[in-house]
Amino acid sequence: MELARFPQSPSASTRLPAAYYTKRLLSFGLAPLLAVLFLLALFGQMNASPALQVGTIYYVTPGGSGSTCSQAAPCLLQTAVNLSSDGAEIHVAGGTYLGATSVLTVNQSITISGG
Repeated sequence: MELARFPQSPSASTRLPAAYYTKRLLSFGLAPLLAVLFLLALFGQMNASPALQVGTIYYVTPGGSGSTCSQAAPCLLQTAVNLSSDGAEIHVAGGTYLGATSVLTVNQSITISGG
């Protein structure tokens, strides 16, 4: 298979207008470049992380203990908040929650739901 040959660039004395070079770039050089950029963007999106990942789910009861915070072994509310990071969910069981302080400080972007 023989590749297409383009004429040599004109010398300085016979410069062609910029439109010649623009047309040449658009007809040959831009299409493969755009195709490569499209494929890179497509494959980049396939490996991209979602904007908000679903984090760990912690389970809490008023009498919870330990730091497992699972359905089988729930923990205290403050323990779950301390363990959580952005995107975490804390499921709070019904009941009366008493602690050393009546203030719950949350410094992360988490979801607390109860019922």
